[in-house]
Amino acid sequence: MKTLVIDTSSTAASIAVIEDGVVLGEYTLHTIQTHSQKLMPMVDQLLSHLDLKIRDMDRFAVCEGPGSFTGVRIGLAAVKAFAQPYNKPVCTFSSMKLLAAAFAHYEGMVLSALDAKRGTVYYGLYRWRLGHLETIAEGVEDVTMLLEDVATRYMDQYLVCTGDATWIYQDAFDKMLGTAPAIRITGKRTSVPNASNFRYIEDAVSEAVEYNDVKANYMKKSQAERDLIK
Repeated sequence: MKTLVIDTSSTAASIAVIEDGVVLGEYTLHTIQTHSQKLMPMVDQLLSHLDLKIRDMDRFAVCEGPGSFTGVRIGLAAVKAFAQPYNKPVCTFSSMKLLAAAFAHYEGMVLSALDAKRGTVYYGLYRWRLGHLETIAEGVEDVTMLLEDVATRYMDQYLVCTGDATWIYQDAFDKMLGTAPAIRITGKRTSVPNASNFRYIEDAVSEAVEYNDVKANYMKKSQAERDLIK
């Protein structure tokens, strides 16, 4: 089964073609260009190099969020456009689980943390067991409160932190390290989601649905929606 995987939840855009757990090709760009500028050229180039067409895909996988509201919408719109003409199924996955997938062979826990603006983060706390990703907790929280709780609960356990929040709120993470020496923080290189890691979390994605049933999971309202409530 060939799957085209797309993640546009962060400033990086990442795509991959995976067939039965084997990565045929991947393409990740972490540039200032918007996803609307770079996503389609990336797909065209990757498929061209693999001598494949959109119609050759058996299904599509796309990040449902959380993350950039605009980025998530662009990824979802692209996959819907790809799936509709050929009536191909679509499944969705969490941006935080994709980050945790980079540590599929890590024996400890993983904290994925993405900037949700104004001192808050989207977070997912996971544990790998026998090749399967178990969810301990997910949500949106004030970064200081989250890290204080994590440091208190897991200070003696091996835990790695990843995601853009680790450098955006570096002072808060550094403070946690001072109280929980067993906890580690990854660098920027491993804090960018890679679509090819989708192969490690295929059992943790949504069931495949028709293109028009695909929905985003923003975890919180956009700034425009919050302003309207005021």
